[in-house]
Amino acid sequence: MTALNHPVATPAVARDDRNVRFAWASLALLPFAVIVPMFLAPALGVEEQARAPFGVFVIVLVVLAALFAVPVLLAWWFANRARSHDDQRGRVPAIIASVVAGAFLAINVVSWVIWLLQDTL
Repeated sequence: MTALNHPVATPAVARDDRNVRFAWASLALLPFAVIVPMFLAPALGVEEQARAPFGVFVIVLVVLAALFAVPVLLAWWFANRARSHDDQRGRVPAIIASVVAGAFLAINVVSWVIWLLQDTL
């Protein structure tokens, strides 16, 4: 028999490392989630210094949440794949992605609420 007849198995460690690397690589999508909504409000006709109407705010917030969901879900998916191969290192980028996305969403909502309260006070 020759060596060509036998399939070569990939080691489990390589698969775990790949999933952890993909979990970290998914964090590279976070800057796009920050940049894209900055151009969305002007594209909807809101001036830079003007307060955005509630409808525009909701549209931008939904797009922002969707854009942040992609890297978070990818990071958790690859973290769970790594964990299924007994590698816990993928949880770190998944937790980082979740914290960054949650903080950014919270900051945007709180800043808009403060902007609304400024007019009433």
